[in-house]
This record gives sequence, C-alpha cells and structure tokens, in this order.
Amino acid sequence: MNIGSPVTITLNETSASYEGEILRFHGEIDPVSQSIQVRAKLKSYEAPLLPGMSGKMLIDVMKTRNAGIFGFLEGKTPPSDQDPE
Repeated sequence: MNIGSPVTITLNETSASYEGEILRFHGEIDPVSQSIQVRAKLKSYEAPLLPGMSGKMLIDVMKTRNAGIFGFLEGKTPPSDQDPE
C-alpha cells in the first residue's frame, strides 16, 4: 500500500464506516498485535468523532489499483504507456 490508497474505516464504538485515503504510515508493523499506526484523511462525515475512538481500517486492493496507486506490496511497477521493444 502507499500514500493515497483508498480505505474504509469502521469504528468499534459506533459501527459507523467512513471512506478516506492514507496520508502517512508511522513506524513499522508490530509483530505481536499485527498493527501499524496510519494517518488517514476522511472524505466526509456527519456524526461527531472523538479522540480515542478505535476501529479497523480496510484496504481494498482493487480500489487501490483502480485509483492508479502502486505500493510496496505490488511487487511490480505500474503499467507503462509504451510496449517494451
């Protein structure tokens, strides 16, 4: 994944889901909790959000690819406009 990847965030406290995009990764993946801190920007929301709320962030690989974003896990480079000779 990379900066700009579209994400869906679902809060534990309210079960509400929000669309957004990744702005920044902080540190490395914790092998025990299998988590990483990520800063994301929400597209829009109506309900109030409070500090300390937690939840899960889902990253849809197909949405990321369709957005033209290629990250470290792709293992290949984005397609070019020119065919190799």
